[in-house]
Amino acid sequence: MGTLAKLKDKFTALTGAPATKRNAVIACAPGSLDGRRMMRIQDWVHALKNLPDPVPQSVINEILAEDVTPSNRLREGVKAEFTKITGLPAKKVFAEQCCTPGSLTGRRMSSTADWEHALANIHKVMVVREQQEQPEHPTVKEEVTEPVPEPVEEESEESRIASAAELICTQAKPFAEVIAREEIKAGNYKKVARHLHPDISAFPKEAALRGMQILNNIKDEVENAKHRSNSEGDRYEDSEYCSDESCSTEGQDISDLY
Repeated sequence: MGTLAKLKDKFTALTGAPATKRNAVIACAPGSLDGRRMMRIQDWVHALKNLPDPVPQSVINEILAEDVTPSNRLREGVKAEFTKITGLPAKKVFAEQCCTPGSLTGRRMSSTADWEHALANIHKVMVVREQQEQPEHPTVKEEVTEPVPEPVEEESEESRIASAAELICTQAKPFAEVIAREEIKAGNYKKVARHLHPDISAFPKEAALRGMQILNNIKDEVENAKHRSNSEGDRYEDSEYCSDESCSTEGQDISDLY
């Protein structure tokens, strides 16, 4: 039995209901599953953590660890090396940004061989910014040889959101837009916006404004694309997205982000 099936069985055992998206939305904390399609392992891990009686992380780790094989460990090790070199999560969308154009054509980035090929074709890496100097327009430079600090092995959802917000407001625009699009599609617009709103952001005001502008521009693109898609019959509703009026940085009430 695969990991996803085991997580869904755990949900059914705890709730007495089949592991469907509808039942998960009913059983979990209101709004906690907004933007989630409930088709991935991460979605059901999130659901188990948001039940009225949350499943402890230790129990979830046991379920996830059951399917760890030497092959999986090797693949994760190669992916960790990609993250160490580039400063980006080991996902296909980021690999395509960092590797030589065309070098990943036809690759699904699901095997160890795919990620070894990506390592051999890295073309760009993220620039690690010094704490003291924060240039207005971060750059991407070729073949950076200095190692990037290794990411924390297990980070909380809030910590991950904060890291994503920092990348959006500090990194080169193409990378920032990719990260913003990933977070918005995952339904995390408001969570990221809380870190970027210039009135409450821990980042320098200029960087926060830049990040908020990128986030809102990408939100508009995603929202417009979904509206165009829904014009064929599907109705689009997503409480994580907000109207253009409420999402503008100028004069926005911070309480709208909570």
